[in-house]
Amino acid sequence: MGIFRHYIGTIQQEAERDYRRLFNRHLHELENGRTGLTMLDIGCFDGSNTLRLTEGMKNTTVYGLEVVPERVEEARQRGILARVGKADTVFPFEDGEFDVITSNQVIEHLNNQDLSLSETYRVLKPGGAFLLCTANLSSWHNVGALALGWQPFPMTNFTERDAAIGNPFAFHCGEAVQHISMLHTRLYTLRALQDLLRLYDFQIELATGTGYYPLPTRLAQTLAKFDPNHCAFQYIRASKKK
Repeated sequence: MGIFRHYIGTIQQEAERDYRRLFNRHLHELENGRTGLTMLDIGCFDGSNTLRLTEGMKNTTVYGLEVVPERVEEARQRGILARVGKADTVFPFEDGEFDVITSNQVIEHLNNQDLSLSETYRVLKPGGAFLLCTANLSSWHNVGALALGWQPFPMTNFTERDAAIGNPFAFHCGEAVQHISMLHTRLYTLRALQDLLRLYDFQIELATGTGYYPLPTRLAQTLAKFDPNHCAFQYIRASKKK
């Protein structure tokens, strides 16, 4: 079991690098030839991952929204204009304030996804971009877990008492839950996530994925292009109507 967890952990890290590359590439495309780009990272935590997503960007002012005050202070120390706030309440920003909004591994933690998406749309400029990534309910490793009567892998941390419930191969076995905001409340398929975004008038420009568990990285990268519906992570680039 330990060997399996180590192997899955390794290919998961590669899948996470792949979706961070997607964020970074699209952010650079949006910044290219423009000055004064404004970006909001929803759920920026301590800002370290935000810096990975924005690596190499020079003409963008980066804001953050984070529920844990201690992490907000750390994000500010990293140069991010972070504010304390929940991602599923009214955002402390003005209408049409941002050119681009990112949400990386956040929507699965929310209790009110509808308010979050409504607020995302509100503070995004007309024609602005929304880049979203989250775990995929219909990935093959989750399909296999459900077939065995186990919890899907990303849904084992739904209680404060234990971060690994209902799946003997859970990634976070033995780990403590650091903050209630880190619990998962729901998962989506790629189709469901696109349908949800369309309900809030987002236009889908790209729907893809990274990781194809339990296959190794090179093979996963190839198969993900042909079958994103069963990737470990799903990534969507959407935009607000002009």
